Parts: sequence; C-alpha cells; structure tokens
Amino acid sequence: MRRKHKLTGCARFIIFLLIFAPIAYLVGSYINGEDGIEKAKNILGLGEEKTRQIEQKSSKESDLNEIIKMKDQEIELLKKKIEELETQNSQ
Repeated sequence: MRRKHKLTGCARFIIFLLIFAPIAYLVGSYINGEDGIEKAKNILGLGEEKTRQIEQKSSKESDLNEIIKMKDQEIELLKKKIEELETQNSQ
C-alpha cells in the first residue's frame, strides 16, 4: 500500500493565503467603496491597455479641442473682415 501524501503546516498556510488573501483584498476594497477588481487588474498590469486607450482618447480629444478653438478664432476673424468689406462696399 502506498502512503497518502500529507501536507505540512506551512504548505497548508500558503494554500490558505493564496485563496484567502485575494478574497480579503476584494472585500476590503469593497468596504472602502473602491473597485477592487479594477485595482487588482491595474496592479497585475491587465488594465494597462485600457488606460492607454483612455490616454490616447483624451490626447486626441484635447488635440481636437485645440483645433476647434483655432477654427473658431479664424471664423471670428473672417466675420470681422466681411463686416469691414461690407461697410467699405456700401460707402
């Protein structure tokens, strides 16, 4: 007959921590009102692609906002020129 493999106390403790620690982290972050799963993804590096996409979107949005501001300024200048030319033409 073969003997059954017995786990030592240290091995049992490590297995317990592997199961209990993530659960305790998620519960603790939930109690604090934070998103524990999202924080865990960021810690493990799984959420980096998403944050990169968000950063790219925000940089694109800021670039677009700058372009829109420049276009608005150009439109205002052109409106002023049109008004000046209309006043000169009416005289």
